[in-house]
Amino acid sequence: MCLFPFDVKEHVIPCQHIRGYPRATAHKQEELLHLSVKQYIPHDNQDAQIGDVTIIGTHAQGFPKELYEPLWADIHSRMKSAGVSIRSIWIADVANQGASGVLNEYKLGNEPCAFDHARDLLHMVNTFRDQMVRPMVGIGHSMGGSILVNLALLHPRLLETLILIDPIIHRRIFAAGYRTPALASARRRDVWPSHAAAAEDFRKSKYYRKWDERVLERWLQYGLRNLPTAVYPRHTEVPGAEDHVTHPDPFAKAVTLTTTKHQEVFTFLRATFDAHAYPDLGAQLGGPTGVPHAEYTPEAALPDQPFERAESVVTFHMLPFVQPSVLYIFGSESHYTVCEPTAEKVEATGVGIGGSGGAAKGRVAEVTVEGVGHLIPMEAVARTAELSTKWLENEMAAWREKETVERSEWAYVPDEQKRTISDNYLDLLQGEKKMGTFRISRL
Repeated sequence: MCLFPFDVKEHVIPCQHIRGYPRATAHKQEELLHLSVKQYIPHDNQDAQIGDVTIIGTHAQGFPKELYEPLWADIHSRMKSAGVSIRSIWIADVANQGASGVLNEYKLGNEPCAFDHARDLLHMVNTFRDQMVRPMVGIGHSMGGSILVNLALLHPRLLETLILIDPIIHRRIFAAGYRTPALASARRRDVWPSHAAAAEDFRKSKYYRKWDERVLERWLQYGLRNLPTAVYPRHTEVPGAEDHVTHPDPFAKAVTLTTTKHQEVFTFLRATFDAHAYPDLGAQLGGPTGVPHAEYTPEAALPDQPFERAESVVTFHMLPFVQPSVLYIFGSESHYTVCEPTAEKVEATGVGIGGSGGAAKGRVAEVTVEGVGHLIPMEAVARTAELSTKWLENEMAAWREKETVERSEWAYVPDEQKRTISDNYLDLLQGEKKMGTFRISRL
């Protein structure tokens, strides 16, 4: 059995002030939420050098950040063989899920916004700027892929490249990708009389049996938490507790999902009806009635359903302006791949003003993993690591070449000239020179 190749540091930081939707928080819109962050530092690179890679990871909806540890381990092994060193890997649970959701459980409302985590990650980078050193790259799965794109849009030069694993980015939302999983989550079992009972259920499930054993072990460790919780306080009856009457307090053993199924459902779909529990209150206060959330378009709404998820559609329309290079990894059996052509995303990415140049310039590529669905990093860890490493190896070689030129050219310019107008600048401004008469650097 291979030892985990990282030292792990845990951090808790404040989230971005003011969330994307007003009811993301329970009490007031200025409520302070926190982010649970893990930093993975390779055992074999405790003294990182210039050019060692900083990775920002982002997780899928409903899955704790720790499920990607096997992927990080496999990427580390392959990158080491390729001669590319990792400085550190950073990943945070979104504010309403995983360990972050536990930190915030009494402060959460029912309107999470996927854009919020991009802002939270930018704050994370600023907080740990001395440790998060260029080159930085992003690896995101599902919802996390959309989040990374939005981080790159917030700060186009922050990330050198993005690896987007079946990202939730679509021209329009559709029932199979949004309503179907939301309904399944709403109906799922979410409390068990013991951790052992929960583990038995998960191991019997066809859904979880496809997973790499290392991922499943982490799901059982981090995807469950002990009762009581905000959703299941002490007075809650635990199904199956009668089978454990030998224990005086069933709550001492009972477990539930770390990410509540309620927050999972809210993340899949945002209600466009007045979703609070007291439908008459809005009229009494002179507040909104009928459809209070009208800022959605038909593409972002489910047909004939009072639900929407605008973020993935907005992100699709922003793909042309993505500046980092992008590798898309799709699963051949993914319902997202089946319901919408992957080519739409690939062809749109990076082709706009300020974009990378797109696939035509070799800055965007795609690969499909055969026989795998949406959960590629859970079911095909080694293959995901292989594809990611191959892409990163090439991208980091290109970065080093570009960085060498940039550093040497800028170092050649005397300090006093770096902050003053050059003769060439002034001549061009006055129209006394034509651009073709001297070399213009585009770095």
